[in-house]
Parts: sequence; structure tokens; C-alpha cells
Amino acid sequence: MALWSKDKEMDVASDALTTGQRAALGAAVASLRESGLFGEIELKAGGLWAHHPGEAEAAYRIELGQGNEVAASWSTPDRYLSQSIEAELMWTRDDLDDMLDEELSDLGWSAGRLKPLKHYRDEREQFVFRTTLPMRADELIAAHGDDLARCILAFERVFSELGDMKDKDIDDD
Repeated sequence: MALWSKDKEMDVASDALTTGQRAALGAAVASLRESGLFGEIELKAGGLWAHHPGEAEAAYRIELGQGNEVAASWSTPDRYLSQSIEAELMWTRDDLDDMLDEELSDLGWSAGRLKPLKHYRDEREQFVFRTTLPMRADELIAAHGDDLARCILAFERVFSELGDMKDKDIDDD
């Protein structure tokens, strides 16, 4: 596990990344760090993880996957946290895809429409809400960093207001 801190840039976990991917993820990290909304920001096996400061195990992720896929997700190992989000969505009948699209629009997203979100439990026993971005991992360059950061910021805006996540917000006072 490679941590990104203010004093340290990418290290061995980024060795498998192309120059363009490193530049895009580096630009995204800088934007996310500047926002002050996240706790730890990590580079893990082909992706970026930004942790919610009030729920350290919940993570917003950018993943560079097989087939040149670039995906964004929110995940947690906490079944009850995931269920609280599901319950709120069922109760309010809000459409998570629409909520995410609205936040992306507000943030100036111009990269195209995301694929519909999928919700599942993965092999790491994480509860995941995941979408595929309209970009290819092998074509990432530094300029894509802003869009990667916008996507994580949109996820943060949506998920921090759902279920028990809204109870986990931290005051800056």
C-alpha cells in the first residue's frame, strides 16, 4: 500500500502505471487534497482511494481496470452503512444516477455520460456502488486529472448526504 502525503509523491505502487496515468492520478490527488474533504488519499494497485474523514473504511475510488476501463466507486466493508444508503434511496425514491449526474454537471464535468451505477458486494467483501467512466485507461494524460477529481468530488457530494454517512460529517471547527 502506497500512501500519498503532502511530502511524498507516488512510489512503488505507481510503477505499473503509464506516464499519462501517473500524471492524471497525480493531478487528481492535488485537486482532492486541495478540497480538504478527504482524510487519507492512497494509491492502491492501479487506482486512487480517497477516504471520508468521518468513516475511514469508506472510500471513494478511481480504478484503472482490465480492458482499459476507468471506473469510479464508493465502497465500505460496513453492511449497515451500505444498507442505510439503500434504505434512504428506497424511501425517498431518489435516483442515484440522476443525483450523480447533477453533481457532475455542477462541478463542470464535460467528459460524457457515465454508465449506470451498479451496487454489489465484491470479492474483498466491500459493499460497492460503481460506475464506468467514458474514458480509456491507456489514453489518460494529466489533463484528465481534473475530470477524475470531479468524479470523486461528485461521489462525495452525493454519498455524504445519504444514510448514515450524513451522520459521519466532521466539523472543521
